[in-house]
Amino acid sequence: MGGESACLVCRARSFQPRYQRFGPLAQCNGCGFVTADVEFADADVRRLYDQRYFSGGEYDDYLRDRPAIQRNLTQRLENVLEYKRGGFLVEIGCAYGFFLELARPHFRVLGYDVADHAVEYCGTSSASRRRRSTFWRTKR
Repeated sequence: MGGESACLVCRARSFQPRYQRFGPLAQCNGCGFVTADVEFADADVRRLYDQRYFSGGEYDDYLRDRPAIQRNLTQRLENVLEYKRGGFLVEIGCAYGFFLELARPHFRVLGYDVADHAVEYCGTSSASRRRRSTFWRTKR
């Protein structure tokens, strides 16, 4: 990984390439965590996840697909509840907060996303706490 990058899990700075057929992945020599070996400027990520991503890009209409998306997320929540009930749940990449809405009866929830319009939607829904943020080092 980039010379100054630290592992998100253990903060080690030593990585080796892994699983290259799946893309530029790197494995931490300290803890084994595997991450994408890429860097994005904040503006690039915001552009990728703009309104078009959710309406006409990756999704035809993300809001209209909410029932189907939440059906899929219900299984994920059941998996989480097998290991943990109660406490605080943070979702990075929460989009419109559909998972947070499902998790809220079981956890205190907080969601982060880079898409301003998605975070604003979370603020008007029952998902409650949300933030707009990125969680990676950006190009200088």
